[in-house]
Amino acid sequence: MERKVGVLLFVLSLVFIFSLSLVNSAGSSDGGSSGSDIVIRANSSITNTTTNNSVVSSSDSDDLEDEDELDDDSSDELETGNVGERIKERLKVEYKERLKTLRKSCDDLSERKDRIKCRLALGKEYVPKVNLIPEGCLRAASPQACKRLYEESAGCFELKDKEKNACFRRVSGFVKEKITNETEDRGNKTRNLVVLMLYDLQERVEKANELGKITADESTSLIDKIVEIKQAVLSGKTKEEIRTMMQELRLMWRSSII
Repeated sequence: MERKVGVLLFVLSLVFIFSLSLVNSAGSSDGGSSGSDIVIRANSSITNTTTNNSVVSSSDSDDLEDEDELDDDSSDELETGNVGERIKERLKVEYKERLKTLRKSCDDLSERKDRIKCRLALGKEYVPKVNLIPEGCLRAASPQACKRLYEESAGCFELKDKEKNACFRRVSGFVKEKITNETEDRGNKTRNLVVLMLYDLQERVEKANELGKITADESTSLIDKIVEIKQAVLSGKTKEEIRTMMQELRLMWRSSII
């Protein structure tokens, strides 16, 4: 699981960075290097990647070479258990008492990490405020458009593997398999796809927390970093900044051993 997610994070970074390079070079004869091709695969990995940009490190190349090994981990499921149940219940009680005293909801808390931890603590008892803008959309150029993306993708998360990935691509606006063949609004579609793939990672963290596989603090930190990246992607941060944050998330994920 850890290695599979490591490759996924690399893929997210590479898809986003390389797509921006293609968009920025749209003034060239073919809109990009004819030898560069990124294929969005149903298993959220990349094959047939040939690029002159120095975005693939030696360790990244090793990850791509080991793609065939990832399928062996696909059957790994998070096991249910009672690890930390009493701690989780105590945290829920603490947050419920705190919210009652403050006369606020999780969504009203001032710090993002606090809001995230509060929602995790309440679990199924958490009720979002009406017309709430998702955390990842708060710094988007169009928060409402970002919220619509979330709403339209809701059904995708009920699917698995190829069907889920195809749903993400459709909701993001892609009509071509290859990014290089997508001629209209390629940059925005890629941002949407990266955000949905990150959202999928967030769902994994929430599930791991629910099953007691990682602590509330670990879950909060991972989700906070994922949200930070989503905000950065949607607010137009540079590809260098995005790649750095992806690498940070990758290290955090490894240390949490989800």
